[in-house]
Amino acid sequence: MKKENKNIKTFSKNEINLYSKIQSKDTCFKFINKDIAYINHGALKTKYLSKIAKEMENTKGLIIDDRNYPSDFVIYDLSNYLMPKALLMSNSLVAKKHQVFYFWQVYKRWQENKSYYKGKVIILVNEISQSSAEFHAMAYRVSPKCNRYWFNNGRR
Repeated sequence: MKKENKNIKTFSKNEINLYSKIQSKDTCFKFINKDIAYINHGALKTKYLSKIAKEMENTKGLIIDDRNYPSDFVIYDLSNYLMPKALLMSNSLVAKKHQVFYFWQVYKRWQENKSYYKGKVIILVNEISQSSAEFHAMAYRVSPKCNRYWFNNGRR
């Protein structure tokens, strides 16, 4: 075995921005082409959803880019556009005192929606999709039009 010495430059936390991957200066909504809409979850705000829903309603596909941390808690509001009815989005086994377990099921109870989004839904996730981003992705993936493809290696 050959032994080598290497000098590796290191950086202090003040010299680099650890969160640059999750900070997005991109718009929250755009068209990839006339048939595919794109939502940047890291810039999306609840107040934009009614306008966005109107613009995307006739597209054939919607990409929800969840490779960031949500800028707003839009999970239930966006789900209202994606779901025809209340659907189970999370099923967890939770431990309590004395090793008693119970199931915690999360449903969103929104009104029946006959005009829900009919195009295909794709959700993009990666290692940055944690905590609230994971919870949002779990909700969107139960959309009946979600193909459930998960892209882990995509970079912006």
